[in-house]
Amino acid sequence: MRKRPGIITAICIVGFIGVLYSLAMLESGEIPKTIGSWYPPFFAFSAVAGLVCMIGLWIMKKWSVIAYTCLFVLGQIILLANNVWTPLSFLIPLIVIGIGFSQFSKMDPVSKVSSSETKASQVTRMESVSEVTAPPTKTVSVNRKPQVAGILSIVSGAIGLIFWGTVFIVTVSTVSSGIGLCVFYAIASIVAIAAIVGGVYSIKRARWGLALGGAVCSVFAFWLLGIPAVILVTLSKKYFA
Repeated sequence: MRKRPGIITAICIVGFIGVLYSLAMLESGEIPKTIGSWYPPFFAFSAVAGLVCMIGLWIMKKWSVIAYTCLFVLGQIILLANNVWTPLSFLIPLIVIGIGFSQFSKMDPVSKVSSSETKASQVTRMESVSEVTAPPTKTVSVNRKPQVAGILSIVSGAIGLIFWGTVFIVTVSTVSSGIGLCVFYAIASIVAIAAIVGGVYSIKRARWGLALGGAVCSVFAFWLLGIPAVILVTLSKKYFA
């Protein structure tokens, strides 16, 4: 397990307390059922899923940040579509996501070799090729531009997906809406998803072309963040592996 930064520890402790508080509210019946019969189960699902993400973040797993981002986008769409959205439900998770992606490169990958046999075979393979002169590897300089660009793309994509996804759901539920609008909003949502994917590649400093494409998509999702993302990705091409 990678060494956990202090900011991640603080977020996880606050997150654990928040989950316990949410479960206590659910148990006491303080969750308003007037919003709809669906809200208490959704609230419970969000609390449990958030707990899983916090545990993953505590042990420094990259999947926890990605899963939390997906949960955030899904929750925002549902809250907006049912007119129960609040600024705090947007700002607090967004801060967590931003900090999570800022520490993304320090986390363990999604999958990790744990089998002793697999490790032994890797050692054997490395020993067998140690006598062969390895080609020079490309040195990647330490620079924050790709990470900053990735965070901007992801945040921009999340904002775009929340907005266009909500508009798409509302439009589809309206009988009088034309199919042209539905298609347009669906495409806009896909573009926002592409911005998020490109942002992940930018943070990982992998596949500069996909990172740049995601940054371009983030311009259409939320241009205030998308334009700086494009500039930073363009200027940081040499820092990609």
